[in-house]
Amino acid sequence: MLTVFVVLFQLSSCYALGRSGADLPGKRLQNHGEIHKAKNLIDALSFKLHTKYEKLTLQSNENLVQSASIRDELKMLNKLKGLLNDLLNKSTVCEKFYANFDFTAAREILIDSSASLQKDYTVALQVNHRELINNDLALANGNDLRVYFRRDEDCRPRELDRILENNATTNTKVLFRLQEDLSETVREGSAYYLILFPGNKDAGKARQNPENVYLFYDDFSDSNLEKKWQKNWGDIRVENGALKLKTRQTPTRDAGEISVFVKHGYEWEDIEVELDFNERNNVKAPGPFLRVQDARFQSTTAWWFEYITGKKFCIMRPFKNNNDAGWLYRRGALAKPLSAGSWYHAKYRVVGDRFSHWVNNVLIQNNVKVSSQWMITKGTFGLGCHKYDIGCHTSYDNIKITKYITVLPTVSLGTECKVDLKKFHGLGTSKKNPATSCKQIHDISLKDGKLDNGLYWIKTSADRSVQTYCDLTNGGWTLVGKVSGFVNKLYKFWLIKNYNVVVLNSPALPSKVGCIDARYLATYHASTVMFSSGNNKNGIGLKWVQWPLPYGRESDSLWTHSVGRTTVSKARMHPVTVKAWNGKEQVCYQNKYGIMPLPQHGGSYPSATVNTAGNTRTKDYCMAVGVQKTGTTADGWTQNGNGYDSARSDSDWPNSQYNHVSPHCALGKLHNYTKIHEAKNIVDSLSFKLHLNFQKQQGKYEHLKLQLHDEYLMQRNSTKDGIKMLKRLWNLLNDLTKKNSICERFQSFIAARQILINSNASLQKNYTVALEVNHRELIDNDLALANGNDLRVYFQKDEDCRPKEIDRVLENVATTKTKVLFKLQEDLSETIRDGSAYYIVYGNKNAGKAKQNPENVYLFYDDFSNSNLEKKWQKNWGDIRVENGVLKVKTRQTPTRNQAEISVFAKHGHEWKDIEVQLDLNERNTGSNVAPGPFLRVQDARIESTTAWWFEYVSAKKYCTMRPYQNNKDASWLYRSNLAKPLSPGSWFHAKYRVVGDRFSHWVNNRLVHNNVKVSPQWMITKGTMGFGCHRGNIGCHTSYDNIKITKYVPVLPTVSL
Repeated sequence: MLTVFVVLFQLSSCYALGRSGADLPGKRLQNHGEIHKAKNLIDALSFKLHTKYEKLTLQSNENLVQSASIRDELKMLNKLKGLLNDLLNKSTVCEKFYANFDFTAAREILIDSSASLQKDYTVALQVNHRELINNDLALANGNDLRVYFRRDEDCRPRELDRILENNATTNTKVLFRLQEDLSETVREGSAYYLILFPGNKDAGKARQNPENVYLFYDDFSDSNLEKKWQKNWGDIRVENGALKLKTRQTPTRDAGEISVFVKHGYEWEDIEVELDFNERNNVKAPGPFLRVQDARFQSTTAWWFEYITGKKFCIMRPFKNNNDAGWLYRRGALAKPLSAGSWYHAKYRVVGDRFSHWVNNVLIQNNVKVSSQWMITKGTFGLGCHKYDIGCHTSYDNIKITKYITVLPTVSLGTECKVDLKKFHGLGTSKKNPATSCKQIHDISLKDGKLDNGLYWIKTSADRSVQTYCDLTNGGWTLVGKVSGFVNKLYKFWLIKNYNVVVLNSPALPSKVGCIDARYLATYHASTVMFSSGNNKNGIGLKWVQWPLPYGRESDSLWTHSVGRTTVSKARMHPVTVKAWNGKEQVCYQNKYGIMPLPQHGGSYPSATVNTAGNTRTKDYCMAVGVQKTGTTADGWTQNGNGYDSARSDSDWPNSQYNHVSPHCALGKLHNYTKIHEAKNIVDSLSFKLHLNFQKQQGKYEHLKLQLHDEYLMQRNSTKDGIKMLKRLWNLLNDLTKKNSICERFQSFIAARQILINSNASLQKNYTVALEVNHRELIDNDLALANGNDLRVYFQKDEDCRPKEIDRVLENVATTKTKVLFKLQEDLSETIRDGSAYYIVYGNKNAGKAKQNPENVYLFYDDFSNSNLEKKWQKNWGDIRVENGVLKVKTRQTPTRNQAEISVFAKHGHEWKDIEVQLDLNERNTGSNVAPGPFLRVQDARIESTTAWWFEYVSAKKYCTMRPYQNNKDASWLYRSNLAKPLSPGSWFHAKYRVVGDRFSHWVNNRLVHNNVKVSPQWMITKGTMGFGCHRGNIGCHTSYDNIKITKYVPVLPTVSL
């Protein structure tokens, strides 16, 4: 018996809140810049034609005939004006939401501020959630309350992360973060919207990652402390979802030192901080440090909020370069003594030279002014303790940091706008007018009273579509795949490509395998996945199972086998309720990839498994489609034959075996601007009429020139101007409708070529791509400028209306081997994600400078042109400064007299694994103990805890070493090699380092020094940032560094071509 399988999707009805265009203040109409421009042209042309009409009415009978023609033209223009005005009307934003997300209403979030608001400012919107719930317009759990953001260049709004406070009350707060700077007047064309899904009981969780809502957030649910924090001293760890600080005495015996601090945030100025803390020991002084400008020992520069257990008083205690202001700002007192072992909630606000402070919602210090002597303008956030011998034993949790402004903005909702579903009559019936899902067609068809099952056009991306079968009578299910007894390399296309879609003209089985690329549909327009038998040629089979689609799914990774077993196995498994045709239910488990994680089960998908490990079981309702043939290996999975957890026939429900063989799938694209197409057709018709009119007038010119010479000439020129304006308008509208022509998107450039990136391994976002082009040939053929200014790189995503220019760096300009370097904007699987593309364009002789910030091209870059060292680097010890465009590291003896310590290191990058580093180095001092060099894979930079790989050079010597450290243990000269000649003091040399897994390579002045050397397990470090340091010698080092470039590295480089 052939395996039988059908997959369908359903999206439950959704409604929303909105704002009508009639209530807009008028300043926000520029939602479509090009259409608005077109409208202005129409207005001008309409005025000209009206003037012309008035003149013609005074002329001869012959000219009156012309006036009748122009009257017809005016009618057509008025209709066109109406269409364009309708497009410009803000109320159509609801239709844009509906076309993209199936929402029937939206409300704009109005943000009015007397001051500019910076990107990443956290906005708080208050809504009457209780009223919405009582009116059955919202779910009590808030899952259907969403925030969306839309910019001019976005074809579709995108959902933002939001946090709800006081859920299901009359004063529910919706918190979200600004996506761009906001001037005093809201930027025209960009807007935030509040959306609801009324009645959608199956609404999955909204995007609600607090790290994308607050400026900084940590609830310590992730035990990987090093991701956000830098340890300084003491026993610091995450335990039971809280940060534990056990400090003992400060290492320097100073009054207070910073134990741990946030790696970034040195630019934070006016902020508000909230946190929970609990000090376990009696008569101890813990507390947070704000505006941390320098966290190094004996250099502490910060404002410390100090508490003492058993006491009522608390202090804001400033430090500047380790100078201690003592109890200068002890003005506040707690309501009662701080109790050891009890949790407290604290809030701190620092604004300019003032601070305020609350404990358990009681104001302790109110807008206290800090004297100029102790003023610190900005800095990050840390935690620490007083110098007591026993030290502190403090727990911290729920740390939230937000940007603060003195006068808070007024945030409110615009009035509701609703969609007239009649406007969408015929949706899905043609390729030019596709629907987002069969459920959308179902909802529209209900208005007409007709529910006809059959073939409809459904979007598979923002601008592509494919024809598949819709079951409208059962609520609007979309057929996305069919499979009968096929399994070999199914993972290559199943549900990720349009494959043999012709078989989807009916849900009946058996049949050949076929599918559509269902990831876009499943991510944005569906909530449920169904497996069905194939014994009904007109819709859902007699037997089926269905369950909600996975929470956290993303369109570029859902059901994508090439993501790999290692990545999938790390994903959290969530419980999900599977419902069956017979009324039974079962709790199963799935991850955000929808892929079975068990290594031996071949990465089957879509998958709901009996446990979190990913096991299969017979005669249960947890099912999955096997996509890999027994005995094969792919993307890290093997298939032992037990991963085929689906029915084998129409009668095999639930399946009696899990060791049989089964399924397979693909993708499409087209924009839906119906009214613009209609407008364009009218323009075409009017343009044709005017051309005929112009030709007729040319023929009559000789006959009339003696009679109405001046008047006629004016008519002729006016009509000529009209035709020119219509051509311009036609081009504008044509640009909006012809989205499939990539060359037309790059205005003012001669040519555009897609950049093809082929890799046998997945490439991560921020990987630096190197494209080689024959720039000399382009220049010689007058197709490009010699300076390279016109050589640009653009990136286009499915949801982008227009490509965006990205930064690129050119090497070997104007040669036959010019290199164009740019950074990937998203993860790239082995097969390039359909719909996303990189393009190189050239040929604009008047091109200004291209986007070429190397910080946006390399994983990390510093040429020290910016003297603000603290922006990227953390000082540890020694005299570290930027001077004359280079980094100067002057160390003398190490503070601990250990062989070596890290003097300065990059603040971020602790997650860097396989990388390639290039830099220039110059050591000024001479001596056997003058040994500078970079540290790679810095996992711990603290004094006496050094964990890193040190590439050590010795001034005036030939030898060099890769010298590993593990928790300050020194491998010494374990990996020693020799340079071509001794290192010359005072001379610059270029070095390159590559660390990949447990191996490293090393070049000096392009000569290989260490070649793919394997590091023993004892000294293995998997990842880490980069730093610089020196040997402990009395003289120390006086080293200069410059032009630091770090890129991600893959062992087999991708093939990049045009």
